[in-house]
Amino acid sequence: CSNLSDMSYLSDLEDECQSFNFALSNGSPINVNNFNIVHYNINSITADNRLDQLSDICNTLNLTVLVITESKLDETIPTNLITLPGYHEPVRRDRNRNGGGVLIYIAEYLVFQQISNLQSALYEHIWVDVKYKNVTFSINALYRPPNETAESHTQFLQHVHQY
Repeated sequence: CSNLSDMSYLSDLEDECQSFNFALSNGSPINVNNFNIVHYNINSITADNRLDQLSDICNTLNLTVLVITESKLDETIPTNLITLPGYHEPVRRDRNRNGGGVLIYIAEYLVFQQISNLQSALYEHIWVDVKYKNVTFSINALYRPPNETAESHTQFLQHVHQY
């Protein structure tokens, strides 16, 4: 799926990516046997109850991977304060406490490798390869500020096409 928003995406090894909205009050509408990724533009992972809410969502949906943008973290926030039960320590790329930043949480039972040499040094970009049922998924979290100039947006698009 190339279109990211605050919606969830279901990716089945046999099917096309599907986008859907759902109410968690009725339980999980997702097949827990699939490779499930959710992306949230979260506007600060350290906001009140944010980690508890994410933990509930991860448990209800049995997520394989959780991608977070706008984490709003810097080096003063240790990783152990933002861990989620059942997931490896998040892979993170911080900007600062005022904006930006990306995180990727990967289920504990999976093997993954961060591919640092393919990450952009110009943007908040994380690249991980995740092994699931003998298939390797390359997952990228790439964030750009919404207030960029037209010139910097063109540069961003040119840069992204290299990856």
